This record gives sequence, structure tokens and C-alpha cells, in this order.
Amino acid sequence: MRLIISSLLCLLLSSASLAAPVTEAPRTTIETIYETVTKTRIIEVTEPATEPTATEPAVVEDESESEGSGVVEEVAVPGETGVLVPAIVASDTGAAPAAPCECPTEETATEAATEAATEAAAAAAVAAAPANITEISGQTKMCSCDVADECRKSSMDGMEECMKDCQADHLKGYGDKIEEYRKCFFNNKDTIVEAENCLFDKKTEYCAAKDEAKFVNKTNWDDLSNVTYTSVAHKDIVANYFWKRDESKYNKFQSFFHCTKHCIHKKLQTCSADKGCTVKMPTRDEFAEKMKTCTKKNTKISTAILKTCQCLAWTNGVKEMQGSCVVIGNSYYIKTTDTSVSKESFNRVQRSSWKEHLHNFKSSFASRMRKALPSGSPFFVYY
Repeated sequence: MRLIISSLLCLLLSSASLAAPVTEAPRTTIETIYETVTKTRIIEVTEPATEPTATEPAVVEDESESEGSGVVEEVAVPGETGVLVPAIVASDTGAAPAAPCECPTEETATEAATEAATEAAAAAAVAAAPANITEISGQTKMCSCDVADECRKSSMDGMEECMKDCQADHLKGYGDKIEEYRKCFFNNKDTIVEAENCLFDKKTEYCAAKDEAKFVNKTNWDDLSNVTYTSVAHKDIVANYFWKRDESKYNKFQSFFHCTKHCIHKKLQTCSADKGCTVKMPTRDEFAEKMKTCTKKNTKISTAILKTCQCLAWTNGVKEMQGSCVVIGNSYYIKTTDTSVSKESFNRVQRSSWKEHLHNFKSSFASRMRKALPSGSPFFVYY
């Protein structure tokens, strides 16, 4: 009997084992991952559940395209109760899980992206300043020295044209041969060339080095056009007869020079503006002082003025200039900014002036005598 009962129990237990279903471990589905602030990507991932609880979020390795980037992303994982709870998706870089954050809306992200793009474009434009930008905050890009020298040469090549523009207003007082008077000035153009070279003697002041982005205040060309060039006699000779007589003649020369220089500078301005830059010029006061100093110290300028005067006086018969050239063409008669005229120099100029007057008188007297005497009569003038 006992054997029969034991057999029945074994049979029942075997039947129960065969009837019990074999179940697989449930799997978790991660439905949504916020990849960026501007779009949402749907990824289906399945793997064995690790029995997450509502109080302890599950940590799952993300096998998406962002793997290895070190970015921590927030996803939703169903808990035991069936309610979605936050979970952290971490990369394989070993970064610590970050706390959940509130992701910005698409509108906010778009505004931020636009602002960043604008700033990046501005930074790139500034970096490209030597080629692209001509003005910044009211300042103008300074020309490179190569461009500045090119424009200077171009403007100086227009000197004769500028003299033609100025001759009607400044040379007509000498007489009717205006074209010939202008040639006297142009053939002795060191008066202009040397002054301009002195004005631009330091390249670092008027142009920028190659590939250097340098910005300066705009030159007030109209203000520079109002600079007047007049002579200032030294205190020892201010009351001298010769200076009182010839000062206005010297200033008349300077007025013509000023008109010509201003025209040249206009051409310089136009050339540099066409190239999208400017050649820096000194202020009005600096300009006047520099030109005055250059004129007084440069012997080439004094010599050119003397020759110009002699061309007017003797080649073209401008009587008002006869006897005055030694005065207006002599730098000792003009006050400089840092030197004074010595008594010795002053007396030397006076002697030179008297010699010129004596020469003029003898030449005039001899000419009249030759006309008065019969042809072939012997006549000698010693001087």
C-alpha cells in the first residue's frame, strides 16, 4: 500500500512540473531620448531589466550615435508600478550621471543659436579687417604703406595740373604771361616736392605695415585747406626796409604753393578713398607747424624759391620781383621754430641785397646808354 501511495505522489509531482510554464525575464523599452535642444529622436532599445525601483533610477548605457561623447542624457524608464520614472543614460567614458534638467524649448534654442551665429560672424569679420572692413566705430582703415606710396606718387604726378588750376587766382597779378609764370614754378618744383617729403617723412605716422589692421580718425581735409602760409620775420629784421618791402611778395609765393599742395592732397584723398582706406594727415595746427619748419630748414626749397623769383623777374620781366629775389629766396629772413637769425647772417643778407640792387641799377643804366649812343660806339660798364 505504501508503495502505491508513493508512486501516486511522484506521478502527481511530475505532472505539476510539466504543466508549469517557463517564463522569460521581462525586458524594458526606452522610448524617447532628448538628443539636442532642437529635435527629438526615437530609439527602440531592449535589454534585460535590472529591477529598477521608483526611488533608484536605472542606469543604462546608451548605444546610440552619441556613444563615447561623454554626454549624459535623460530618458524615461517604466518602474515596477508601470509609471515612467527618470533614468540616466550615460556614455562609456565613465562620466558621473548628471541630475535631470529642464530642456529648453525649440524657440529658445533657435534664438540662442541665432545670437551665437551673429557673434561668430562679427568675430570673423573683425579678423578679416585688412581685406574687408573700411570703417569701425567712426574710424577709417589706414592705408598700407604700399598703397599710401602709390597714391602719393599718383597725386604728385598731378602737380602741374594742380598748378594750372591755381594759376588764374594767384599768378595773374604778375602780368599777362600766366603760362610762362607757371612754368617758372613748375621747373623749380622742389618747393613742393621737398615740403611734401618732409610732411610724410615718418611712415609709421601716415600708413600701416603690411597686413596690419590699423584704424584712425578721418582726416578733416576741409580744415587743412584753410591753413595759410605766411612768413614771420625775426625780431632783428622785422622793421628792416627790405623785409617790409618784400614780405608780401614772399607770402604771394606761399599762397600759390598752398593752393597747389591742397589740390595735391585732394588727389591723395580721392585715390586712398577709392582703395577703401585713408592716408593719415596731421591736425591743422600740426600741419601748419610742420610745413613751416620744413620750409625754413630745407636749402633746396630756398634755392628753388630764389630761382623761381629770378625766372619771373628776369626771364619774364616781372618788375616787382626785380631786386627782391635775394630776400624772399633766403631762409635767413624767415623765422624758424628752433633757431634764430644771427647778426652776422642778417648783415650778410643786407649786403647781398645791396649788391643785387647795384647790379640791377648798372644793368638798367647800361641798357639805356646803349640805346642812346650811336651804333658801334665804345661803351664799357665795370661792375
